Amino acid sequence: MQKSPVIDPARAAQDIIYQLNIRKPSEIKVELIAEVRGATVVESALTASEGRLVRRGKRGKITVPSGETNVGRKRFSIGHE
Repeated sequence: MQKSPVIDPARAAQDIIYQLNIRKPSEIKVELIAEVRGATVVESALTASEGRLVRRGKRGKITVPSGETNVGRKRFSIGHE
C-alpha cells in the first residue's frame, strides 16, 4: 500500500489563499475553495449530521442540510468537511 504524501496544512491554506487572490476574510468563499479542492457542495436532507463528505478518488461531494437557515453553520460545515 502506497503512503500518501505528507501535506503541510498551513502551506496548503496559503496556496489556496494565493490561488484565489483572497486578501481579507470577507473574500473567503468556502464553496469555491471546496470546488478548487475537487469537491462539489450540494444541499440535501441529512438526519444524523450537519455535513457529510463522500470521496471517490480525488473527487468529493459535500452534503449540507437543505433546511439549514444559519449561513454561518452551513459555511462551517462546508469548511469542516
